[in-house]
Amino acid sequence: MIVEGRVVKLGDKIDTDVIIPAK
Repeated sequence: MIVEGRVVKLGDKIDTDVIIPAK
């Protein structure tokens, strides 16, 4: 399982989104 972390900026709040690409 490959887990890729992406940083998503929502307004003034920065959240970390975890993306799991379907293989």
